[in-house]
Amino acid sequence: MKYRVLAHSKDTGQKITLEFEARSKADAERRAKPHNVNIIRIEPAEALPAAGENPWTTLEPRRSLKLPWILLFLALAGGAIYYFSPTIRAKFADFHPPTISRPAATTAE
Repeated sequence: MKYRVLAHSKDTGQKITLEFEARSKADAERRAKPHNVNIIRIEPAEALPAAGENPWTTLEPRRSLKLPWILLFLALAGGAIYYFSPTIRAKFADFHPPTISRPAATTAE
């Protein structure tokens, strides 16, 4: 059976399509390795219509965070706390935590 191997050349980075007569996909992969290529996809050659090839589309890597939103939020929160710290301290100036009475320690004489 004929297999079509879609790959990129390791030397030039060009897209390459190789066709091999092979028994399986693994056999087609083994036959493509000596051509110094990075294999992308292996498919049966008869399955695709001969009218034209599908255009290749390159995938751009996605960044999970375009801006460091968490750092921006922390900087704003820290600035707000620093700005309002005199007001916050004034609110808690009269606050005294309740005293906890502990039993007196026994002295061994």
